[in-house]
Amino acid sequence: MRYNSPCNKTYKTHKILKRHPSRVAFFYLQKLLGGKQMKNEIWNNDTVEVFDFLLENNIENHLSEEEMWAEAAETVNETRLDMVTNLNIATDRLIAVGTRVRWDATYRLHKELKARNLGMALLEAMDLFYGDNSFSVYVEDGSLFVRQGSHDNPVKPAIIEIREGSLENNTPCGHYAEHVFGWETEKISA
Repeated sequence: MRYNSPCNKTYKTHKILKRHPSRVAFFYLQKLLGGKQMKNEIWNNDTVEVFDFLLENNIENHLSEEEMWAEAAETVNETRLDMVTNLNIATDRLIAVGTRVRWDATYRLHKELKARNLGMALLEAMDLFYGDNSFSVYVEDGSLFVRQGSHDNPVKPAIIEIREGSLENNTPCGHYAEHVFGWETEKISA
Protein backbone atom coordinates (compact mmCIF):
# COMPACT_ATOMS: atom_id res chain seq x y z
CA MET A 1 0.00 0.00 0.00
CA ARG A 2 1.32 3.44 -0.86
CA TYR A 3 0.76 6.46 1.31
CA ASN A 4 0.63 10.13 0.51
CA SER A 5 3.51 12.04 1.98
CA PRO A 6 2.39 13.48 5.30
CA CYS A 7 3.95 16.78 4.45
CA ASN A 8 3.47 17.59 0.86
CA LYS A 9 0.91 20.33 0.44
CA THR A 10 -1.65 17.96 -1.06
CA TYR A 11 -1.60 15.78 2.04
CA LYS A 12 -1.81 18.75 4.44
CA THR A 13 -4.72 20.10 2.42
CA HIS A 14 -6.42 16.69 2.62
CA LYS A 15 -5.97 16.68 6.42
CA ILE A 16 -7.51 20.16 6.66
CA LEU A 17 -10.36 19.26 4.30
CA LYS A 18 -11.09 16.10 6.26
CA ARG A 19 -11.75 18.16 9.37
CA HIS A 20 -13.09 21.30 7.67
CA PRO A 21 -14.74 20.74 4.30
CA SER A 22 -14.87 23.93 2.30
CA ARG A 23 -15.58 24.74 -1.33
CA VAL A 24 -12.76 27.28 -1.35
CA ALA A 25 -10.31 24.70 0.03
CA PHE A 26 -11.46 22.21 -2.61
CA PHE A 27 -10.62 24.67 -5.39
CA TYR A 28 -7.26 25.34 -3.73
CA LEU A 29 -6.56 21.60 -3.74
CA GLN A 30 -7.40 21.34 -7.44
CA LYS A 31 -5.12 24.28 -8.21
CA LEU A 32 -2.37 22.74 -6.09
CA LEU A 33 -2.48 19.41 -7.89
CA GLY A 34 -2.29 20.98 -11.34
CA GLY A 35 -0.61 17.89 -12.80
CA LYS A 36 2.84 18.76 -11.43
CA GLN A 37 4.76 16.46 -9.14
CA MET A 38 5.47 17.94 -5.73
CA LYS A 39 8.96 18.08 -4.24
CA ASN A 40 9.72 14.83 -2.50
CA GLU A 41 9.27 16.38 0.90
CA ILE A 42 7.95 14.04 3.56
CA TRP A 43 7.39 16.44 6.46
CA ASN A 44 8.07 19.95 7.67
CA ASN A 45 7.00 21.84 10.74
CA ASP A 46 5.90 25.03 9.01
CA THR A 47 2.83 26.05 11.01
CA VAL A 48 2.83 29.44 9.26
CA GLU A 49 2.06 27.70 5.94
CA VAL A 50 -0.93 25.88 7.45
CA PHE A 51 -2.11 29.02 9.27
CA ASP A 52 -1.92 31.05 6.03
CA PHE A 53 -3.90 28.35 4.22
CA LEU A 54 -6.62 28.48 6.89
CA LEU A 55 -6.69 32.27 6.74
CA GLU A 56 -6.64 32.65 2.94
CA ASN A 57 -9.44 30.15 2.44
CA ASN A 58 -11.69 31.28 5.29
CA ILE A 59 -11.47 27.88 6.93
CA GLU A 60 -12.03 28.11 10.67
CA ASN A 61 -13.06 31.78 10.33
CA HIS A 62 -15.13 31.43 13.50
CA LEU A 63 -11.96 30.79 15.55
CA SER A 64 -9.79 33.41 17.18
CA GLU A 65 -6.25 33.90 15.89
CA GLU A 66 -4.86 31.96 18.85
CA GLU A 67 -7.19 29.03 18.15
CA MET A 68 -6.19 29.06 14.46
CA TRP A 69 -2.51 28.86 15.47
CA ALA A 70 -3.40 25.90 17.70
CA GLU A 71 -5.21 24.26 14.75
CA ALA A 72 -2.15 24.79 12.53
CA ALA A 73 0.15 23.27 15.16
CA GLU A 74 -2.20 20.30 15.57
CA THR A 75 -2.12 19.67 11.81
CA VAL A 76 1.70 19.76 11.77
CA ASN A 77 1.87 17.34 14.71
CA GLU A 78 -0.62 14.96 13.07
CA THR A 79 1.42 14.88 9.87
CA ARG A 80 4.58 14.22 11.94
CA LEU A 81 2.93 11.19 13.53
CA ASP A 82 1.79 10.06 10.08
CA MET A 83 5.40 10.27 8.85
CA VAL A 84 6.60 8.06 11.70
CA THR A 85 3.77 5.59 11.11
CA ASN A 86 4.28 5.45 7.33
CA LEU A 87 8.04 4.93 7.72
CA ASN A 88 7.69 2.19 10.31
CA ILE A 89 10.33 0.15 8.47
CA ALA A 90 12.65 -2.09 10.48
CA THR A 91 16.37 -1.85 9.70
CA ASP A 92 19.52 -3.31 11.21
CA ARG A 93 21.55 -0.17 11.78
CA LEU A 94 21.02 3.47 10.93
CA ILE A 95 23.47 6.35 11.12
CA ALA A 96 23.24 10.12 10.82
CA VAL A 97 25.92 11.83 8.72
CA GLY A 98 26.11 15.54 8.01
CA THR A 99 26.63 18.93 9.59
CA ARG A 100 25.40 20.50 12.78
CA VAL A 101 25.27 24.28 12.74
CA ARG A 102 25.49 26.48 15.82
CA TRP A 103 25.91 30.21 16.20
CA ASP A 104 29.65 29.84 16.77
CA ALA A 105 30.64 27.06 14.36
CA THR A 106 29.66 24.24 12.03
CA TYR A 107 30.42 20.70 13.17
CA ARG A 108 30.65 17.42 11.22
CA LEU A 109 28.32 14.78 12.55
CA HIS A 110 28.73 11.00 12.35
CA LYS A 111 26.49 9.19 14.81
CA GLU A 112 25.02 5.73 15.05
CA LEU A 113 21.33 6.04 15.88
CA LYS A 114 19.71 3.88 18.55
CA ALA A 115 16.47 3.53 16.61
CA ARG A 116 16.10 0.43 14.43
CA ASN A 117 13.05 1.86 12.71
CA LEU A 118 13.31 4.49 9.96
CA GLY A 119 10.48 6.70 11.28
CA MET A 120 11.86 6.73 14.82
CA ALA A 121 15.38 7.35 13.45
CA LEU A 122 14.13 10.55 11.81
CA LEU A 123 12.78 11.75 15.17
CA GLU A 124 16.06 10.81 16.84
CA ALA A 125 17.99 12.75 14.19
CA MET A 126 15.84 15.83 14.85
CA ASP A 127 16.57 15.49 18.57
CA LEU A 128 20.28 15.98 17.83
CA PHE A 129 19.50 19.69 17.51
CA TYR A 130 18.44 22.02 20.26
CA GLY A 131 16.27 25.08 20.53
CA ASP A 132 13.61 26.51 18.28
CA ASN A 133 14.23 24.94 14.89
CA SER A 134 12.45 24.56 11.59
CA PHE A 135 12.71 21.08 10.12
CA SER A 136 12.15 19.51 6.76
CA VAL A 137 12.43 15.79 5.97
CA TYR A 138 12.86 14.96 2.29
CA VAL A 139 14.20 12.50 -0.27
CA GLU A 140 16.60 13.64 -2.96
CA ASP A 141 18.47 11.40 -5.41
CA GLY A 142 17.71 8.27 -3.37
CA SER A 143 18.97 9.76 -0.09
CA LEU A 144 16.91 10.65 2.96
CA PHE A 145 17.68 14.00 4.60
CA VAL A 146 16.70 16.03 7.65
CA ARG A 147 17.23 19.74 7.11
CA GLN A 148 17.32 22.02 10.12
CA GLY A 149 17.11 25.78 9.95
CA SER A 150 17.69 27.74 13.10
CA HIS A 151 17.75 31.27 14.37
CA ASP A 152 21.46 30.71 15.21
CA ASN A 153 22.39 30.51 11.56
CA PRO A 154 19.45 31.13 9.19
CA VAL A 155 21.68 31.40 6.11
CA LYS A 156 23.34 27.98 6.28
CA PRO A 157 21.02 25.18 7.41
CA ALA A 158 22.26 21.96 8.94
CA ILE A 159 21.64 18.92 6.76
CA ILE A 160 21.83 15.36 8.02
CA GLU A 161 21.52 12.28 5.85
CA ILE A 162 20.10 9.09 7.34
CA ARG A 163 22.03 6.08 6.02
CA GLU A 164 21.77 2.35 6.58
CA GLY A 165 24.78 0.39 7.84
CA SER A 166 27.77 1.18 10.00
CA LEU A 167 29.91 4.29 10.13
CA GLU A 168 32.52 2.53 7.97
CA ASN A 169 30.22 0.84 5.43
CA ASN A 170 26.83 2.38 4.67
CA THR A 171 24.31 3.06 1.91
CA PRO A 172 21.57 5.65 1.35
CA CYS A 173 18.12 4.64 2.59
CA GLY A 174 15.89 7.08 0.72
CA HIS A 175 14.62 4.22 -1.43
CA TYR A 176 12.47 3.03 1.48
CA ALA A 177 10.60 6.35 1.58
CA GLU A 178 10.42 6.47 -2.22
CA HIS A 179 8.77 3.04 -2.15
CA VAL A 180 6.31 3.92 0.63
CA PHE A 181 5.24 7.21 -0.97
CA GLY A 182 5.23 5.97 -4.57
CA TRP A 183 8.28 7.93 -5.76
CA GLU A 184 10.13 4.73 -6.59
CA THR A 185 12.84 5.09 -9.20
CA GLU A 186 14.25 1.60 -8.92
CA LYS A 187 13.19 -1.68 -7.35
CA ILE A 188 14.19 -2.40 -3.79
CA SER A 189 14.83 -5.76 -2.26
CA ALA A 190 12.22 -6.86 0.24
